[in-house]
Amino acid sequence: MLRRAAETLAFAAGALFAVAECCAAGHALAVGPDATNALALAMTAEYSFASNGCGGIAYSGRGGRFFVLQDHAGDGFARVHPLSLEIDPDTGAILSQSLGPSFVPARLRNSEGIAYDPRMGTLWICDEGTPPSIAEFRVDGKATGRTAPISALQRGKPRYNLSLESLTISPDGLTMWTANEQALKCDGGSSSGNTNVNTVVRLTRYRRGAAKAGWSAAGEWAYSCDKCAGTACAQSGLSGLCALPDGSLLALEREVSIETCGRCRIYRITTGALAAATEVSGIPALTNATYAAVAKGDPLVSFTGPRPSGILGPYELIVYEGIALGPRLNDGSYSVYLVSDGGESVSKKVGPFTVTATAASRICALRLSGLPTASTPKAK
Repeated sequence: MLRRAAETLAFAAGALFAVAECCAAGHALAVGPDATNALALAMTAEYSFASNGCGGIAYSGRGGRFFVLQDHAGDGFARVHPLSLEIDPDTGAILSQSLGPSFVPARLRNSEGIAYDPRMGTLWICDEGTPPSIAEFRVDGKATGRTAPISALQRGKPRYNLSLESLTISPDGLTMWTANEQALKCDGGSSSGNTNVNTVVRLTRYRRGAAKAGWSAAGEWAYSCDKCAGTACAQSGLSGLCALPDGSLLALEREVSIETCGRCRIYRITTGALAAATEVSGIPALTNATYAAVAKGDPLVSFTGPRPSGILGPYELIVYEGIALGPRLNDGSYSVYLVSDGGESVSKKVGPFTVTATAASRICALRLSGLPTASTPKAK
């Protein structure tokens, strides 16, 4: 979550001058196909967003109806906002957006991931409090009383504020995934303030046989996150997961870095990569252990925030934390949407000057092609 980055973000004077020499206006963007089955992901557009501090987004499977999770509002509690998007059925571009009245799911204070349950019409929310939790809520915010089991390691070994960050449910409603944002204390180093660490997280899978059945833990796999690309940075980690109809996952990594003005990468985790990796739920500590992490290949898309024209900024960080598969488009491709954790600012004295970086609230539309068409509804 961005507020912890704001607490630790350092603006090094030398790094800032290096940035000023190489920055150009606009986004730095790279895209690439997934060689395993020609999967490709491309940015369509970014838009300003009306809600700050958003950690998750979920699609209801109907038209343009989404839910956005605000991890904490002014009263300190998490909130869920219904979101209506008018979507161009050819491109996935957002033609209009409207936030509905929010509701408070129980009294959660640090909720980061949200997933829509297509079988029950409910929402599942993960919270990285102490202890972390995954619980089900009706769309009016009332708890159903159903929860998913959290492993002893996830309960007892998380780093503060770096616990369960992502949540996604497969389109058939029978598989759910979550992951911690950065390594558990027993699993290796944190990337916070350290550009030499590939922090390793645990992808955790749950399964159930029917809609009303409880979730059961069904495996864990180690996933190594990228190192921070910039030196004046706070952290880099896994912030979002998105289950695809073919059983694979999109993994959203993001960092907070002055040089990159925030950096977002999306990888695909294939079913083959999971099968080839070590199932690690029985390994009590990944530090010094022998295992095969999930292979993730090259990013499907990678982009950074807009670069300032001058050394003093303004520096605008784009810190995407939530990802969701949206409706299918007219050509059979899929829309994908990201939401950013914005609204936080941090300032630092650099000589006689005060430099400020502000995280912007954004929503981003992308287009995913190369997947076989399934029952996901088309945009209307």
